[in-house]
Amino acid sequence: MREALEDLVATFNRRAETDAQLQEEIAGMERTIQLVTDKGAYHMALRDGRIGGLEEGPLEGADVTITCDEETFRGLVEGHIPTFKAMALGKLKLKASLEDALRLRKLLSTRT
Repeated sequence: MREALEDLVATFNRRAETDAQLQEEIAGMERTIQLVTDKGAYHMALRDGRIGGLEEGPLEGADVTITCDEETFRGLVEGHIPTFKAMALGKLKLKASLEDALRLRKLLSTRT
């Protein structure tokens, strides 16, 4: 799971370096992001236009918390499961502001 998250973060950071629209959306933004799965928890931070600091373990008070099983997370990242469908089916729970929830799609997308 950690390897999949590292790849996802690397893809996001590459896109953030070259996508002017994404750069504008995340300029000055600082958020902590936590992923809780049936196999464990991970957290990271969005700061200075990049995501970094991927760590294992839960993070109290994260700005964004994504909760799902590992299979659902992989399906979201690979594009096999639409985010809103997973939420409607109860396979994905999201604790975040509406603005952050809408931005989450950019993080989960592996398309460059």
